[in-house]
Amino acid sequence: MAKGWKNSQRQPVANRDLWEPLVAHFQSGRLILQWVKGHSGDPMNDLVDRLAVRACVEQKGGAGERPPPGGIEAAGPTDLVAEKVDTLAGHPIAVAGLRPPALGGYDPNPLADRVRDLLRARLLGEKLLHPDLVVLSGMDLGAPQLGVEAAASLGAPYVAVLPYPSMESVWRPEAQEHHRSLLGGAREVVTVGRKAPTTKQQAGAALGRRNDWLARHATDAVVVWDGRDEATGKLVKSLESRLGSDHVQLVEP
Repeated sequence: MAKGWKNSQRQPVANRDLWEPLVAHFQSGRLILQWVKGHSGDPMNDLVDRLAVRACVEQKGGAGERPPPGGIEAAGPTDLVAEKVDTLAGHPIAVAGLRPPALGGYDPNPLADRVRDLLRARLLGEKLLHPDLVVLSGMDLGAPQLGVEAAASLGAPYVAVLPYPSMESVWRPEAQEHHRSLLGGAREVVTVGRKAPTTKQQAGAALGRRNDWLARHATDAVVVWDGRDEATGKLVKSLESRLGSDHVQLVEP
């Protein structure tokens, strides 16, 4: 115990011996500090980064004396989650809520039209209060896409936040085409998960991570909810927990 205690006491001294000369050199003007982006194109750094992410995803380590066949690109994704979007400068407000068939089905219908008008009115009010309004949408069918359409009609920029690549691949052709046209008008497209899910459990987890991203990056939220849908109810509670109940507006269809 005494030996361990003495070692722990010596550590701060060693740190001081390291940093004090460095600070003195910096203050004298003989040292220039330059920020270098991590993993900035160094092949081995990039390789290690990808291997670490793959080990996290697969929950198993790797071994070997050489890079995997296929080089760096075969080692795995560069990251798991998109954490930062520079174009969120402004007042980001998330639009979420009910999806078909809860909004009158998958085809255009009067209920969906009414919800779009309600969202447009809410977003117009927010835009008057916050001219730098930016709409965040998870791009699901239903309320999230209706919110994007409402934002576009007001000339408000929107950011599409996808849970994983090609989320629309299982939708009907006309829905896929509309989704891609909306992506074309987005200020930015953020893809939270780097791999498409292969099971319902993975898909649910991906949607959860996407919703968490929205909650962490939004200042306010507008949620279309009928008070009955359980999934939307959980989303409302999550947003209220993150943002505060005063920052979550509910729209009844």
